[in-house]
Amino acid sequence: MSQYRLNLFIQHEHAKRLEELAAKKGVSKSSIVAAALASWLSPDAGDQREAAIAKRL
Repeated sequence: MSQYRLNLFIQHEHAKRLEELAAKKGVSKSSIVAAALASWLSPDAGDQREAAIAKRL
């Protein structure tokens, strides 16, 4: 599968937590973000997305 490069800005706290999780799991930060994005965009994730957004607002 071909991949698309994307550069983005995130909050320092999120970057720190991402770094810690990647080190703990022994995987790349990119793979964690890619998995999270795939989950977020999943057709089955609509209700979960709404709940997550409502929680953060």
